[in-house]
Amino acid sequence: MSSVRAVIDIGTNSTKVLVGRVTGDDVESLYEESIQTRLGEGLYDNNRLLPLAIERTARVLADFCEKARELNSESIRIFATSAARDAENGDDLAKAVRDVSGVDLEIIEGTREAELVCRGVISQGIPDESLFIVDVGGGSTEFIVGHQGRVMASVSLQLGSVRLLSNSHHPDPPGKEGLRACIDWVREFLEANAKPVFADTLSSLPSPLDTVAGAGGTTTFLGLIHLQQDEFDRPRLEAIRFSKAETEALTGRLWTLPLDERQQLVGLPANRADVILFGAAIYLAIMECFDLSHLQVNTRGVRFGGLLAP
Repeated sequence: MSSVRAVIDIGTNSTKVLVGRVTGDDVESLYEESIQTRLGEGLYDNNRLLPLAIERTARVLADFCEKARELNSESIRIFATSAARDAENGDDLAKAVRDVSGVDLEIIEGTREAELVCRGVISQGIPDESLFIVDVGGGSTEFIVGHQGRVMASVSLQLGSVRLLSNSHHPDPPGKEGLRACIDWVREFLEANAKPVFADTLSSLPSPLDTVAGAGGTTTFLGLIHLQQDEFDRPRLEAIRFSKAETEALTGRLWTLPLDERQQLVGLPANRADVILFGAAIYLAIMECFDLSHLQVNTRGVRFGGLLAP
């Protein structure tokens, strides 16, 4: 028995929709889109969502809900993550969502977000029994260690590409010195806030992990840049497994290109040419901190998990 369901994920940087036909634990994508709405614009200056950011997010949301209903979705779930969690006026966003969609907004906590990310990533059919999953978002990053489909340990940290960008004072381009400084800062942050969470869990696994499964937009766009294509091709993207050296080379290239040249790269939308630097740097710092040799591209996460979760 199958059903058509929709999930909309309102993040700090982007608003994303997935309409899928769900049969058991299988999701057939019928429609998906990601539009940069920058809900978190100005958030880290005063801890409030800007009215304009809420308005443009609501406009996109209304279009997504209309499309979901055109495809006969039996249910629509709307999640909001880091920006809505952090903001003092998250209720303003919830009201706007209700007004344009008729659906109640679910502002989900970091632990719930991590569970959904894990469920979504596993839907790819990754064969490994143990997984280290990281979803780098605009305002937060979710870290999950899973074993045989179950979350063993997780943490959601206030670390994200938009959050780092908002605190950045690098020249354009920031160059390899800027990249090294960014990685060093993130690694120190991880050593204090992420590594202790997973120490016991990682040591108890049957074999050491060597790969981070990167969910979210950063790895998708790194994959598209690597393939030199704009077309989203999930099977081809999810076949990409960057070595650490390849990740370093691609990230180093991005950090040495000025913004106008990054905006011309095939596979990278021009409006993501600023935040991609920091998303890529976060993954490199994670690989260094946890001594991981590969980065696996995964195009799933909260939305796929949301379709499958009760």
